[in-house]
Amino acid sequence: MYAEIGKPTSNISKMINYNEAKVKAGSAELLYAGNFLQEKERLNFYDKLDRFNSLNQLNTRTKKNAQHIILNFHPTDKLDDDLLRTIGNDYMNRIGFGDQPYLLYRHSDTILPHLHIVTNLIDANGDRIPTHNIGKRLSEPARQAIEINYSLQKAADHPQEKQFFLPVLQAQKLSYGKSQTKRGISNVLANVVDTYKYSSLAELNAILQLCNVYADPCKENSRVQRNKGLLYRMLDENGKKVGKPIKASSIYFKPTLSYLETKFQEGSVQKQQHSGRIKSLIDWHFQQSPGSGLSDLFGSLERNGISTVRRISADGRLYGITFVDHIKRTVFNGSSLGKSYSAAELFKKAASGSYQELQPLQPLPSITHEKDMGKRNNPITIPPQAANSAVLAPDNNTTLVEQLLQPEYTYREAETKRKKRRKRPSIND
Repeated sequence: MYAEIGKPTSNISKMINYNEAKVKAGSAELLYAGNFLQEKERLNFYDKLDRFNSLNQLNTRTKKNAQHIILNFHPTDKLDDDLLRTIGNDYMNRIGFGDQPYLLYRHSDTILPHLHIVTNLIDANGDRIPTHNIGKRLSEPARQAIEINYSLQKAADHPQEKQFFLPVLQAQKLSYGKSQTKRGISNVLANVVDTYKYSSLAELNAILQLCNVYADPCKENSRVQRNKGLLYRMLDENGKKVGKPIKASSIYFKPTLSYLETKFQEGSVQKQQHSGRIKSLIDWHFQQSPGSGLSDLFGSLERNGISTVRRISADGRLYGITFVDHIKRTVFNGSSLGKSYSAAELFKKAASGSYQELQPLQPLPSITHEKDMGKRNNPITIPPQAANSAVLAPDNNTTLVEQLLQPEYTYREAETKRKKRRKRPSIND
């Protein structure tokens, strides 16, 4: 087990809304509502919010009065809902939050089982619960005791082993006919849109295509494009659009083109500080393996959490590469990293001098509709290694909890009841 405690924040409503949106999308479930006046089945969004606010109002001097915690478990741990509830309650008691109201959510949007816990920091006396060094003082001993008491896999101290406990994006490759279209697409988008840093629709699609999802801006001057909407499509194993398109406006956080344009602007600035990681790994690979070919390079990047989306011409020529760094959660076209990291230059550095070595990595037929990746009707091929790769670890500078709750995550209050549309009287009345 591995516990991740976020920094205290001032927006308890955002925390609740984030988890409730996951519940609505079918990728989470509320397992337990501790110290609430009603059973969890009878609580709506505002009941939950009011319970926390009633305590927070006892101490208006404290602004950062909310706490978000994630408990992550190893994939081999045998965990049913009852055991997760018991572990969650035990953990909260051990860190001194047993008398606080708290919500336990089980999330199922990654391969790794994990609990999200929402609570507040003002107790019934109006005092602020101290959280300084809470990880070392209380959470770490609690984690170790719980691992022993419930026979859980132990989180190792070494970062390379600890990474397997982190609930970051797994490449959830959808399968048409086996995955529910809207729910599956919504889950993928929830893990990508506000988490990764990208600067264009093409770069966003580079991530989505790893999961068999495609953001379709539609034809020029179409109604969807004029309104800055967007359609999300599922792709089959051959990279073809299949199934019913899903309107961006029908997804709970509305990832329309207008919404994404803000993300493009933010991403173009935020991701630049991480470009050196990809370049360093490429340089290091060729320095350590001067006789290696392109497939060796791509395999080396994959082992370091970087997927490659390659653009192949009709005659089998590699003319473009997009790098998706799952550890720093950034996307870069090779040419944007500098001339020496473009597809052409990387091919020159590779010793084999042949594109044939790429063929085993890309058995899928080309995607021919990706006009926004550069040239119209140029094919794009997704290697199976990238499509099935697991993300290894979160950003070293920002915890997952902080990323979920940073300002760019758009908060929306619970939906209000829609007014019933009056029935138009019949002409026969």
